[in-house]
Order: sequence, then structure tokens, then C-alpha cells
Amino acid sequence: MATGIKPCQAEDNEKCKNEARAYCYHCCRDLCLDHLTQHAQLIDALTRSTLEDYFIILTNLSTHLQSLTISTKILNEPFLKIEQWRIDAYHQIDNIVEKKFQEIRIKIEEYRQIFDTIRNEQLDKVIRYKQKIAELFRKTQVTNKDMSNLNKSIEQIQNDSNIFNKHSIEVLLNRPLIHSINIQMQLNDWKPPSPLSSSSSLSSSTVSSIIHQLEFHLKYVRLSGIVTCHYVLVEVNGTIGDLIDQFIMKENKLIIDKCKRDYFLATEINQYRVRRRFTNDIQLKTIFNKIDELILYETPFELNTYNLQQYCLILCQLQDGLPWNIKFGLPILLNVPRFQCQGRDVINALDKILNICFPLMINNNIHYEVRIVSDNYQITTATILNELADEVIDDHLLMADNAILVVNLINNSQLSIQKQITDLARLDGTLKNNNDKWKKNRK
Repeated sequence: MATGIKPCQAEDNEKCKNEARAYCYHCCRDLCLDHLTQHAQLIDALTRSTLEDYFIILTNLSTHLQSLTISTKILNEPFLKIEQWRIDAYHQIDNIVEKKFQEIRIKIEEYRQIFDTIRNEQLDKVIRYKQKIAELFRKTQVTNKDMSNLNKSIEQIQNDSNIFNKHSIEVLLNRPLIHSINIQMQLNDWKPPSPLSSSSSLSSSTVSSIIHQLEFHLKYVRLSGIVTCHYVLVEVNGTIGDLIDQFIMKENKLIIDKCKRDYFLATEINQYRVRRRFTNDIQLKTIFNKIDELILYETPFELNTYNLQQYCLILCQLQDGLPWNIKFGLPILLNVPRFQCQGRDVINALDKILNICFPLMINNNIHYEVRIVSDNYQITTATILNELADEVIDDHLLMADNAILVVNLINNSQLSIQKQITDLARLDGTLKNNNDKWKKNRK
């Protein structure tokens, strides 16, 4: 089938009259064989020229990289900064020492006045009793009562004179000033080729290079389950409440909706277990470098006296049975009534957490197997919580600060098998009903 003839579209001084034989995808024109060959040669020349330019650029880069050395700023400036820091620290220490010298001088002057007063009082007593002895010498007869009274008075003066041996001006020395330094590399726009791993774990808190401040590494757990890491600087004499205030001030614009310290629960977590819950008045220097991991939990209500009398916050570890064998790195927070709390209340709280973390998960076939573990309170026997849905279990939830609710998820098929095994075991009395154990514990 014949097709229409297309003229050559090459841009020459004179319009090409040849018939186009090919389509050039480089310049989107129909070209004759002669111009197509010329065009191909031109493209090849341009390509080679570009490749030569690239080669020259890479050669220059190679030469530049080989000539690079670590700058003197990197090699020398850190040492200069530390040296300047040492000078400033010594200067501050000298100021503190001079101030304390002045305080000691004032105390010595105060004591000098007290010393003179006590000594003069004792000298007056000595003079009086010497006069008393002189009077007794002049008497023709000295009674036993006079001698007894004189003996007691002299003993009292001797005892009073020993008071000077108990006086002192003490200098109460606390820990030496902590002048540690954080050394960090600023590697902007650089990422490691692979995820870094390390066998050693970072400490939960380090000392800031700013004198009289402590730097705490903490994790913040939101009600939505999102966990973020933060570093917070607090005055060395601050409290947990001050730490929370600094955290709110630093992160308010980013993540925090509730800007009051009473909406945060501070805890120490170690190996999936809560070791301690902190109140806002705990002094930070008493826990600094003594705790494993500091965790702040966002709470669903303000932690005031009224709310804490109505509700109970339970830290819960989801252990086994989660979808895809997921392991929660930190305990989660459950909110249940403090009094007349039924098993159903705990079930609803657990369902809420699972719906947040696994929105596609169907809970109808899920049952909860629970046990309570702490340092001083433990129910080692697991109990099917769903079987106690209508039971009041609040006396088991008034737990110690380091108690944790350990939860396993089991489905109906697993529960059926477990129930058959339990029923068989009951025939010879080797295993009692978990409900009976729970009720027995309540008594």
C-alpha cells in the first residue's frame, strides 16, 4: 500500500529536496539518508564532547579529593574550646571558693563572739567559787553539805568547760561539681550506608556541658501509641515536675496538646517491666545515672487527687498472641475505674488499645489471659480475664508502683483446647479452677 511522500526537514542553507527516508527521534524531524547520516555524526560528536567534559570533571574531582586534608578547625578548635571551658570552669570554682571563704570568715567571727560569751560565763563561775572556797577557809567548821555542794558545782564547771571540744565549723561537701562534656560530630547531609548497630546501650541520662544542669534522655508515649525520644536539660536541683515542664516547653509546638505537668506519668522501665513510678516532687539528682530508662506516659486525665480516687492507671505488657508476632518494647497504659472495677472494664481498655494499634483486627474471637507481676506481689497462675467479665476485681488492681499486668492473647480454638486440658486435669484434682483461685485470693 502506497504512502504519502514526505520531504526532508533538514535545516540547511537551501531547503533539501530529497525524499525523507527516516524519522529522527533526537530532533523529531523527517530526514533523508544524507542528512540522517550527517545528523548521526553530529550527535556522536556532541556525545563524545560531553563524555570528555564529564571525564575532565571527574578527573578534577579526583585530584581535589586526593588533595583534601582534615581542616585545622576540626583538628584544633575542639581542644581550644575545652581549654576555654576549663578556664571558665576554674574561674567559676574560684568564685565559689572565694564566696565560701567569706562565709567561713563570717561564721568564725560569729563563733568568736559566742566563744567569748561562754568562756567569760565560765570564768565568772570559777571566780565566784574561788571566793566561796576562801569563805570556807575562814570558817571554823565546814559542814559535809557545804563540801558536797562545792564538789557538785566544780564538777559542773568542769563538764561545762568540755563544751568547747564539741564545737566546730563544718564544711558540708557535696559531690564535686560535674563538668562533663558532650562531644558530638556534626555530619550534615550525610547518612550511613547501612543501619548502625551497637552492642552497648546508651545511658538514659548524661551530664550536660552546661554547669549545674542535667541532661535526661527520655521516651514519650502518647495515648495513640506513638513513641518518640527526647533530650531535656534541667537544673541540677530540679524535680520530676521541673523536667516535665521543660519537656512541655521544648516540645509544645511539635506534639503536645495538653500543656500541664499533671497529664504526664513518669516511670522507670527496665526489660519490659516498670520498676518505679515517680511523683512530681522527686529530686532529679537522686535518680540521675541510677535509672535504666525514663519514660513519660501521656495520661487520659489530670493526675489530681479527685481523679486518682476515681480511676486507676495500670501499666500493661502485651506478651504473646499479637498479630505478626509483634513485640511491644514498652508497657502500655490502661485506664479503668478504681473501685467496683469489673473484668469487663479491663477487657474494654485492652480492646481499645488493640483497635488503636491494629485497626483491622477482629476482637470477637480474642480472649485475654492475664497475670500480675511485681517485686512484692505476684499471681503466677494465668487467669482468663473474659471468664471474670462480671466479677469485681478492683482489689487485684490496687497494685504496688512496680506492678505490671502481663497479658497474652488467645483465640477461641486455643481456649477450647486449654479448657479440655483443664477439665481432664480436674478429674484427679491436680488442677483447680482459675476462678476459684481468683476468688480465694480475694478472700
